[in-house]
Amino acid sequence: EDNLEEIRNRLALPGNYAQKLLQDKKQVDKKLQVLKAGLALRPSQLAETLNHLSPEALVFLRAKTPDDFLKREISLYLTTYKEIKPRVTGKDLIALGIEPGPQFREILQRIRVLKLDGLLEDKRAEIDYIKSGKIFHHE
Repeated sequence: EDNLEEIRNRLALPGNYAQKLLQDKKQVDKKLQVLKAGLALRPSQLAETLNHLSPEALVFLRAKTPDDFLKREISLYLTTYKEIKPRVTGKDLIALGIEPGPQFREILQRIRVLKLDGLLEDKRAEIDYIKSGKIFHHE
C-alpha cells in the first residue's frame, strides 16, 4: 500500500485504477491461499473461487503462484471454465412451466455447476435434469 502512490505516479495511473489494482492484489493473496488449501478442487469450485477476479488479477494470480498445477488450473479457468454457460435460457424455463423470478438465476447457476463438473453434456441433458426435479433438491 505504501508503494501504491509511487507506482501510480511512475506509471501515470489514474487514482481509481491504482486503488483497483491494490484491491485486486489483496483478492489475489486471499484466492491464492484458498487454491493452495484445496488442490483437488472440482472445476465448479475453481470457477467459484476465481469468478469475481478481474482479468488483470487472474493474470497476476497465475504469475504469482509458484505451483505448476495451480498455474494450469488458472489457465484452464481462463481458457475454458470461464466461458462455460448453460444452454437453457429463461425462455426454456418458462416453456417448462417455471414461473419467472429469482429461482431462474438459481437454476441457471446450478446448471452451470453441473456443466463445469462434466455432469451435463448438452441442452437436452440440461432440460432433462430440470424436468427430473432434481434441480430443486440439490445438496
